[in-house]
Amino acid sequence: MNEPLDTHPTTTPTPNRFPALQVLGNKQYRNLWTANWAWQFGRWMWMIMSAYVVLQLTDSTFQTSLVGAVFFGPMLLGGVISGVIADGFNRRNILLVGHTVNLGLAILAAVLTLAGAIEPWHILVMTLAFGSMHTLDQVTRRGLVSDLVDREHLSHALALETMVQMGSVMVGPLVGGALIEFLPLGKGEGLATPYLAVVVLYVSAVLLLLRVRAPKQGGAVHITSGNAIQAAAEGFKIAAHNPAIIGTLSITLMANMFFFTYVPLIPVFAEKVLDVGPTLMGLLGGAHGAGAFIAAAFIALRGRIDKKSGYYYKGTLIALGGLFIFSLSQVYSLSFAALVIAGTGIAGFATMQPVLIILSTDDATRGRLLGIVTMTIGVLPLAMVMVGGMAELFGPAKAVGISAGVGVALTAILSFYAREMRKL
Repeated sequence: MNEPLDTHPTTTPTPNRFPALQVLGNKQYRNLWTANWAWQFGRWMWMIMSAYVVLQLTDSTFQTSLVGAVFFGPMLLGGVISGVIADGFNRRNILLVGHTVNLGLAILAAVLTLAGAIEPWHILVMTLAFGSMHTLDQVTRRGLVSDLVDREHLSHALALETMVQMGSVMVGPLVGGALIEFLPLGKGEGLATPYLAVVVLYVSAVLLLLRVRAPKQGGAVHITSGNAIQAAAEGFKIAAHNPAIIGTLSITLMANMFFFTYVPLIPVFAEKVLDVGPTLMGLLGGAHGAGAFIAAAFIALRGRIDKKSGYYYKGTLIALGGLFIFSLSQVYSLSFAALVIAGTGIAGFATMQPVLIILSTDDATRGRLLGIVTMTIGVLPLAMVMVGGMAELFGPAKAVGISAGVGVALTAILSFYAREMRKL
């Protein structure tokens, strides 16, 4: 006999001053949140360590930046498609498919690296496939969270999601770098160990996700060859006529054009600017995650959040300002501190981005609107290629500094004019 779904807290209601604990009292959300730790931990270990592998194999700043570009590349077109899929099928099952595919990719990467047969193009192709599953996951997961959690607690639930992501940003690269330095496996540089760790993490993520019993959400869009395009077009039409959504998307565009472009260049900064080894490289790669984890915890534990948009656009300005300071530094401790500061800002951006979209739309079109957000994030690989090319010509510090400086100016201007967004 099937038990009823537990989509409401099973514990005694927690006082409103601790809404995050009330959210975690929801058994199904708690299962999803636990699985997300393994998923995100593996994702960020893959990202930074794959960039490091390509740098070791090629000694090319530009090719290293391509790791990030191909990872985020599928978002440009795949975001809208993912949104239609998320509105049409069971969201938990979509996540399971993505986790399983990425588990297979991690196994393949570990085998090739252990055998000493890994080539840069292998990494780029596998990272492209990995990024395709990430695109689908990002849209679907946010929709699933809103299926499981009451709307009044959505900001706190998504702050908890941000804590997972940023905690993984903080720890994943550090563990990956330490594994290479202290427990090398495979031929050459001993680069197989992080990929083996990703395999273990994704086995855990699949097993944990199987415990989630989500409502039979999906089916708001009956997908056929004839109406998938129509469904996607409906999402664009809704976004185009909603000034708050337009404002939210414009700030998303700024953050992804000018902030996240530095991530695949972390190995280059570590080796060529700061002259540190793999472990300190991993620590630097997790610096903005450390700041974001602390700030996301602060947001999650707040009893009431009124001006959600303030966290969003002001956080983006803080993040870009911290990144600009990072670009000027040649001292490891200052570089680390600047990225921690940047991370405190990016927590507000990452937490409130889906909240502002969800509050501006209805349940039937939620997935498609989140898919458009993901498509906007799809400018990131283009920006990464541009910044990577600039870094090859002028050095990584100048490239990131110019990008961050332009980002601060444009974000301030767009925030001023996004009046409807600032009302949320």
